[in-house]
Amino acid sequence: MLLTPSLPGESLSRSISGGWGEALKNNEQSIMVKRINSLIFSTGIFMVLLFFVIPAKAQQPFVSTTVDKKEILIGEQIRFTVKIIFPTNAYKVNWFSVPDSIAHFEVVERNKIDTSFNSSTTSYEQTILLTSFDSGQWNLPQFPINYQSTQGNTAQEALSEAIPITVVYSPADTTGQLRDIKPIMEVTITDYTWYYVAGGALLLLIIIYFLWRYLKKRPKKEKPLFTAQLSAYEEAVAALKKLKEYNLQEDAQVKSYHVGLGETFKRYVARKQNTRFDNATTGDLLLEMPAAGLNADEVSSLAAALRTGDAVKFAKYRPFAVESEGSLEKIAVIINRLEQKSPTQNNKS
Repeated sequence: MLLTPSLPGESLSRSISGGWGEALKNNEQSIMVKRINSLIFSTGIFMVLLFFVIPAKAQQPFVSTTVDKKEILIGEQIRFTVKIIFPTNAYKVNWFSVPDSIAHFEVVERNKIDTSFNSSTTSYEQTILLTSFDSGQWNLPQFPINYQSTQGNTAQEALSEAIPITVVYSPADTTGQLRDIKPIMEVTITDYTWYYVAGGALLLLIIIYFLWRYLKKRPKKEKPLFTAQLSAYEEAVAALKKLKEYNLQEDAQVKSYHVGLGETFKRYVARKQNTRFDNATTGDLLLEMPAAGLNADEVSSLAAALRTGDAVKFAKYRPFAVESEGSLEKIAVIINRLEQKSPTQNNKS
């Protein structure tokens, strides 16, 4: 193994270079330590801001302002929305009022203030519909919202954002292209006359049908069997009085006299019972009398008078005038008796 001898100058150079390297290394370590200390200090400041300053800011009411469009045509409408968020029960908020007109803008509609709550915050929100007829760029006004902490008496104010709105005319047609005139359009007119006629006829048929059903179901008023100005009793008394004027010495009047007695009694009983006895025989009438309230003697007396009349009519029997007058008296007594049984039944109709 060969050893190379080192020169004195070379040894000195190596010694100097080793000293400078060590100094440079120490300087770099010092700079690194300073940087680390500065980073730790900055982080501490940031943490202080994070835990103290930012929460304090977060507890202040926050106002946001939005629009649905920032450029409109003249007369077009904008939805302008203002919203405030604040901690629940921490502030009293007085909402702003919107005038009817604003510089360069017109108020079209004011929506109601919408209030929403959750566990920690409360929000008020209102949307206002605006329009403008002035071309140009205009800023929406800043609306003040006053609020006051429930823990203090100092009132504060928050402003909505002044958002710029550009109002322009409709863009002009710059193509210069000529456009054809549209041809005249034919209008189809529908004649509804027959529809009206058919509807009216159908309505008339429906009315007639229901009218017919009503008249069919309506109870018919029965016509009275007898029409007379006098009651049954008054009519019978008048008829008997007239029969007394007959001349019982003439055969023809004797027969009419007894026929009249029988018809007068039949009509009286028929009117009292509101029935017909036109075809009833003497026997039929006598059978009705017990039910009418006559006793046996009265029925027997009535039978004698009526059967005398039958003999005159059918057997050409000619009784004496006294017998004929007796028949009238018997029938008059029976009529009075029947009238006493039902004095209120006058049968006027």
